[in-house]
Amino acid sequence: MAKNVIIVVDLDKTLIDFDSFRILTLRNIYKFRVLYLLLLRKLRIISSFKFKKQIMTYLINRNGKEYFNQFADELTEKININILGKITNIKSTNDLIVVLSASPQLYVSIIAKNMGWIGYGSTFSGIDENNQDRHLYGNEKLNFLLNNYPLNLYKYKYGISDSFSDLKMLSYFDNYELIKTK
Repeated sequence: MAKNVIIVVDLDKTLIDFDSFRILTLRNIYKFRVLYLLLLRKLRIISSFKFKKQIMTYLINRNGKEYFNQFADELTEKININILGKITNIKSTNDLIVVLSASPQLYVSIIAKNMGWIGYGSTFSGIDENNQDRHLYGNEKLNFLLNNYPLNLYKYKYGISDSFSDLKMLSYFDNYELIKTK
């Protein structure tokens, strides 16, 4: 039986040229709660994951989940055409393209869907449908990939990321690129 072929793409500073969560935070920087959480994060009082979870909880309570549809649509318009070109050149007809990101699932999945792909990001209990905390970063990203797209069923064709934290995951692919960021 032939294996399904998978291509994995990182979002931030790869598929788009910037950190999407940073942009989301900066857009809301003048809200006291966001500024307070940012201060806690800068002082390293809270972890990156806890910071993301609290920002997302605040923004959902304030703006609703619909807010992230518009944000995802705006990010989709900012896709790096050079990276998209690489993926298009490498992709064969039935290849599955998956976006894996430490950014929130709430908008990563929409961006991927806008591209005709599948997307997974970090999830937060009380926010996401799976109701669990999952920080798709480093080894957790690799574990997610192996659990959801096992090597006995999938051929890992191509992976691309900007982050050294993804290097172990990328090493599972026949071909991969660890790109430099600006």
